[in-house]
Amino acid sequence: MSSYLLDTTLATAQATLAEVSGNTSPERVAELAWDAVSTKCPRPNLPTPSYFIASVLKAVGSFARIDLKIYEYRASAPPTLKQWVLSEADQLNGHQWSGESDLSVTSDRLVKRSSRRIPGDDVETWTSWEPSLVNPSIMLRKVNNQWTVSLSANDSIASFLLDDGKASNKNPNAPYVLVTWKKLSCAQLTSDAPLSFISGN
Repeated sequence: MSSYLLDTTLATAQATLAEVSGNTSPERVAELAWDAVSTKCPRPNLPTPSYFIASVLKAVGSFARIDLKIYEYRASAPPTLKQWVLSEADQLNGHQWSGESDLSVTSDRLVKRSSRRIPGDDVETWTSWEPSLVNPSIMLRKVNNQWTVSLSANDSIASFLLDDGKASNKNPNAPYVLVTWKKLSCAQLTSDAPLSFISGN
């Protein structure tokens, strides 16, 4: 199920991305984007860190509710960056760079809370580890000297312009929308109650 970013209210994320300009390299844009939407935390006795993505999602319609979700991704390596070939038409339309930064994930798990209790759909403790079916990725595009990035993960598709921090709503009629993501510290994410640090308001 997809979700769509409506509003970016997190000052920390916007401050992280504030340095991006038309002169910023793709490598730096990708690095800043990952830092804005995820938290990388070392894990005891493991060779590579975990990446956490926390979000507040709103379902509308007959199952209207607020969901708080935190995913922990076990990454086998740091995110990689791949550049795509631009067509002549792309270049004529002002496209200067296009590519994707992928996080190679081996396993993931989830902790979540819902404002509306649905039997079998409310997990207040971490789920068991599962083989990852989706690699979180950030797509980068530079058009007319302006960078745009899109985050794609289990429950989020977030697209926003990096020159002014304004989010673009990809689908205002989507039944499941991402209100915001939350940048939490490693101490908060690895605590006994990580969901307590997210507000669903």
